[in-house]
Amino acid sequence: KEAIAQGFKNRDIPATREYADRAKEEYSLIKQKGFSSYFLIQKMMTDEARRISPIILGWGDGSEAVGPGRGSVCGSLVAYAIGITDVDPIKHDLLFSRFLSPARGGRSMKIRFASDPISRIVAAVDPQPEDDCPFDVE
Repeated sequence: KEAIAQGFKNRDIPATREYADRAKEEYSLIKQKGFSSYFLIQKMMTDEARRISPIILGWGDGSEAVGPGRGSVCGSLVAYAIGITDVDPIKHDLLFSRFLSPARGGRSMKIRFASDPISRIVAAVDPQPEDDCPFDVE
């Protein structure tokens, strides 16, 4: 919840009823489905990729390490607010229910890391062997 509030400030997200209601609705469902930790882990992974990318690649500011967003997660205002995606779903009329709804489980977040050199970035962000990691890293 604190990460969402901080994200609203950091990204200068409009303090309108539409944005506030959407964030509350999403957060409530994310919490109800037990996905809060999943969102925070994804945030940590994208933050770390952005942090280490200039060191590993030797160029850039980190923004090139992670794509703006991919798949149905782009419909999440929470994912946008906390920095997992760079797509404002309200501005682009995207639906959160395409990603997560009360009737079904969520979908995995597809995060696209820079492909040059992808193996070094993925190894730094996801040091666990694939068998031990329940999350997708591409």
